[in-house]
Amino acid sequence: MATCSPSELLADAKCFMCLSEKQLDLAIVELLRTWGADTSTPQQLLTAAKCFNCLDTKQIELAQAQLLCDIAG
Repeated sequence: MATCSPSELLADAKCFMCLSEKQLDLAIVELLRTWGADTSTPQQLLTAAKCFNCLDTKQIELAQAQLLCDIAG
């Protein structure tokens, strides 16, 4: 379960520090798309999200918003 401590969240997220902003956005799309699945490394997320690589930043944000709507029900 996620913590409400910014320092703990940043410590847990250290494996994402090497990703560019675009790569992080793609990883988020894949995390949302596979909500609840056992997720592995950032590199595996990027490999799975390669079909979204052609999207621009706005389109990625729209995809994230739609995936969050789907998760929210």
